[in-house]
Amino acid sequence: MKAVRLGDVIKIHHGWAFPGSGFGTDAELPQLITPGNFEPGGSFVRRVKSFSGEFPSAFILEPGDLVVSMTDLSKEGATLGKPAIVPSDGIFLHNQRIGKVEILDESALDKNYLKALFLTGEFHRQILSTATGSTVRHTSPGRIYEFCHSLPELEAQRAIGEVLGALDDKIAANRKVCVSLRGLQGSIWSRASRSLPHIPLIELAPPRLGGTPARSSPELWGGGTPWASVRDMTGADLGVILSTAETITIKAAQPERLRPVPAGSVFLTARGTVGEVAVAGVDCACNQSAYAFIPQAGKSAALRLALEGAVAGLISRAHGSVFSTITTSTLADVEVPNFYDGSTRRAVSELEVLEERVVTGLKENVSLARTRDELLPLLMSGKVGVKDAERAAEDVL
Repeated sequence: MKAVRLGDVIKIHHGWAFPGSGFGTDAELPQLITPGNFEPGGSFVRRVKSFSGEFPSAFILEPGDLVVSMTDLSKEGATLGKPAIVPSDGIFLHNQRIGKVEILDESALDKNYLKALFLTGEFHRQILSTATGSTVRHTSPGRIYEFCHSLPELEAQRAIGEVLGALDDKIAANRKVCVSLRGLQGSIWSRASRSLPHIPLIELAPPRLGGTPARSSPELWGGGTPWASVRDMTGADLGVILSTAETITIKAAQPERLRPVPAGSVFLTARGTVGEVAVAGVDCACNQSAYAFIPQAGKSAALRLALEGAVAGLISRAHGSVFSTITTSTLADVEVPNFYDGSTRRAVSELEVLEERVVTGLKENVSLARTRDELLPLLMSGKVGVKDAERAAEDVL
């Protein structure tokens, strides 16, 4: 192995400062890549942030480009310096807070291996230790260049990259299927709900506001009950919450507001970031910045779609001079299609079958990502050989 300094084998290019006047949410327009498109495991997270203005063509990214996040809006810096591969199914733009990685000598360094290197704990620890900013964390090309690593031969790099890449490819394929299923759900709901009578939302599923255990009581935190914050809801892949940043104990979950709601329940963010809809993929409690709606059995997807359709009206009625807030009185004024109507029985059933397939696919992705993340340090350190890693990957592919 040959010890190299990253600055000797790669160059990182800064993006362009796209003016905010062109920002939007049109999925058909070119999409800006922002720190929100990165996740700790190296997958590309889909978030619609379009740009409609003029820009230099040099800042159109190519499919397969390797990019890194140079800014992280969280104190933890979980995605600072993390990589992603630019997808091939759209036009993506190189934003100023993102670095585009150029490999200077492809006969010495493999792109997939480099992506894996960016995901190692050793690299991330160095990036965090040299980062600037306390609330918003920043790194730079110069700080990334200073990382040193012993590179194996190119053939070994490619083998490691292929094993980890196969898991990433499966994750991407699963997600693409899930996105298609969600699109199909939207079409079914649009047809089925068109002629339905509208009734108050709270008659279909009464809202339940969540709560927060006392921070001064450590015995209430760190248990086995997921506790969803607004950040968990807005960051959940396809809006399905499978895990949360914090958990609470059984003791903490005794008050009704903190009792976990069953999987399939639908959350609506009500304060600060208002109007985001998410689904509990597992039994889950939530904080006081969100309402939980517990549907009748087999009607989770219909409830989610009804709530999503009501969001614009809810936001327009939100109150608050500092933070927008959706109150129970706001919810009482909102009407949605009555999907309990017997005429929708077949459509509601189809929606639920598709929802189960989406949740199953996302859960499989969690398992795939866990395998990838477990193999990564073992492969990079040489503790596990490529053949052994291939067998482990085959067990979950």
